[in-house]
Amino acid sequence: MFDENFIKPNPLSILPDINCIKGPTREEHQVSTVPSCEFHTRDGIQLLDKETTTILLVQVVTTQPNQKVKLEATIPTLVNLNPAKTSTLFEVEYKLFRKAEGNVPQLLLFVPIYGNFKRAISFAANVYYFYPNITWVDTPLKGTYSYFITAYLSDYHIGFSSIWICKSALIATIYPSSS
Repeated sequence: MFDENFIKPNPLSILPDINCIKGPTREEHQVSTVPSCEFHTRDGIQLLDKETTTILLVQVVTTQPNQKVKLEATIPTLVNLNPAKTSTLFEVEYKLFRKAEGNVPQLLLFVPIYGNFKRAISFAANVYYFYPNITWVDTPLKGTYSYFITAYLSDYHIGFSSIWICKSALIATIYPSSS
């Protein structure tokens, strides 16, 4: 369902404004009292088309029941406008899923983004950027999970030549159980 070839671990230096403490590894089997983080990024840019595309993926292991997993992503998106058109209309659908090992992915969040722009032909800018943010807090059972975000360009569009997903990151912060 998704291609892991474009996903690489993100060194903390890429996101210096995030302050997280790495919790114990699976092998240590300790109960963590501080949040731990998992980072994954997608380098480069990717063209969106009419196929649903997985753009980000992070794997998480919860070691206690009722641990909270906070997921955060900013997805810079670039729209190349058609210079001969005065109207641009589009819809990009982002979806966040959780998949437990051996189970079907479960939809957690659906985020449609609509664009509708009018401009003069003489307007020099032919590029539009937008930055959808996704934040979600999940409380899964103890286990291993893959969280992933897909993007889809709907049939509802005119006036642009292409839409690209730029370099982005999905951050999962795992908080200790409150019980």
